[in-house]
Amino acid sequence: MNQRSFPRLHMSAETTIKTSEGVFIGTVENISLGGLFVRTHNRVGIGEQSEISISTPGAATQDRIMAKGVAVRVEASGIAFKFYNIDYNTFCDLLSLLEGPSS
Repeated sequence: MNQRSFPRLHMSAETTIKTSEGVFIGTVENISLGGLFVRTHNRVGIGEQSEISISTPGAATQDRIMAKGVAVRVEASGIAFKFYNIDYNTFCDLLSLLEGPSS
C-alpha cells in the first residue's frame, strides 16, 4: 500500500544537506510537496532534522529552494526526508517546481 500523500517528480538536482554533524552534498532522485529522496553515501539517523538546499537550475524566480526536513528512511543508496515547518514561499516554490515550466 502506497503511503505517499503527494505525487513525486523524478529529477536529478544537486542538494546540500546540513545536519548537526556537518554538511554534505547529494543528488535529489525524487521530490514531492511532502519530502524528497537524496542519493548519497552519507548517513544520518532516523529522526535527524536537517536543513536542505535544493538546486533548481533554470527556475524562473530563484536558483535554490531552502527547506527543513527530518530523515524518515535511510538506505544504502540514500536518505528519504519528510519536509516540516514549510513556510508559504517554500511551499509555492516547491509547487512551482512540481508543476514544471508554464507554457
